[in-house]
Amino acid sequence: MEALIFVEVLDRRGNVAERVRIDALPATVGRSYRNQVIVDDRFVSPEHVRLSVGETGGVVAEDLDSENGMYEEPQGIRVTRVVVQPGTRLRVGHTVLRFATVDQPVVATAHDPFVNATGRLFRYTPRATAAIVSAALLVSMLTTYLQSYDEANVASRIANALMIGLGLAAWAGAWSLVTRIMAHRFAFGRHLAIASGVFLAAEVTNAGLRMLDVVEPGTTASSVASTVVMILTLAAVLFGQLALVSPLSPRRRIGWSLGVAVGLIGLIQFAEFAERDSFDSSPDFVGAVRPVGAGSGRGMSLETFMTGAADLQHQVDADAVRRPSY
Repeated sequence: MEALIFVEVLDRRGNVAERVRIDALPATVGRSYRNQVIVDDRFVSPEHVRLSVGETGGVVAEDLDSENGMYEEPQGIRVTRVVVQPGTRLRVGHTVLRFATVDQPVVATAHDPFVNATGRLFRYTPRATAAIVSAALLVSMLTTYLQSYDEANVASRIANALMIGLGLAAWAGAWSLVTRIMAHRFAFGRHLAIASGVFLAAEVTNAGLRMLDVVEPGTTASSVASTVVMILTLAAVLFGQLALVSPLSPRRRIGWSLGVAVGLIGLIQFAEFAERDSFDSSPDFVGAVRPVGAGSGRGMSLETFMTGAADLQHQVDADAVRRPSY
């Protein structure tokens, strides 16, 4: 081994907490300030291990008659003297030391989601974010209008859209706090754009599914497609948010996102199934399109609909009375 070595101090998860460069030997490891490698562990002796050049030119680690000894990992065998190689791990007290050289390979560089291919910091512009949020809210207002059977109330539609906007902002704000803690960036605009974009795609998809339910009402395919859309929507928004927070690879983010989405949606579906009554006094009907008045393009109120239905019933009864029976 080369005279120039590095001692890595590992945490309990096996991650590197500190790297110490050893320029000259002998060197010592311990808890006192006289050591080249200072270990903050009360189970480590003031001078615990000495690193020196062995007879064959390699680096040798020797236990300096410490209180709790030195152990070679992962076997956990207590040793007093060992020739260390790149990757050798020794435990002193509750601390694991790993040895490396200048040729020690390192893991691949993690991709920073805030940096694009040109190396510049990439952010959603306020204009682009505003456009995505506005489109999501407008589509939400439109789908709410098409599903309603009451007279159009612009103020109510705007209020519902604003409530959805506040919900998206709260969601983005919560993720922004997590990003601030994990990645030292706030990124509220980007979180908001991701959430709004996924919401927009989900609204458009759900509108298509509702139209399918009108053509083929009550089909199993429609119900299954709706559940799949909910799972993919939740997974997509989780994947997008995790891309700004977690250093996980895309494959692992997909796995975590789908797992959480399937678990949550499955739990909700099971809870709804458990609470379902065997008898329902109301028909299971989902209105996908807004009824259109006669040539006016406006919706029909419930009172008008019931009056028309009563008139139609009287006409049917009158026809039944006049019709001869055989």
